[in-house]
Amino acid sequence: MKTPLEALKDLARGELEKGAKEVHVFRMGQRTFMTRGRLPDLLVRGGSLPYLVCALRREELRVYLCDGKGRVSFGDNLRGEEMLEFMKEVGACRRLFSLRKG
Repeated sequence: MKTPLEALKDLARGELEKGAKEVHVFRMGQRTFMTRGRLPDLLVRGGSLPYLVCALRREELRVYLCDGKGRVSFGDNLRGEEMLEFMKEVGACRRLFSLRKG
């Protein structure tokens, strides 16, 4: 049985193999993280979906919300201004690790 961290590392490595430039994995705090935008009508709380995986590609950001076991619960692509606003919000989360291509 994999630990959540092992599952998240596997997901991050898989995204690099699919062409992502870099992948960042975050642990979200107990506060509500987001309730609007391109990830619509989701009320994400630290207890239910504590991990966030962000895969940066050429012109888009692939975002995965993962549960406490490191399993993907939801994923979406963000572009342009939406991506920039999202990354500002993510800055408040604790980064667990990052992987880069090359």
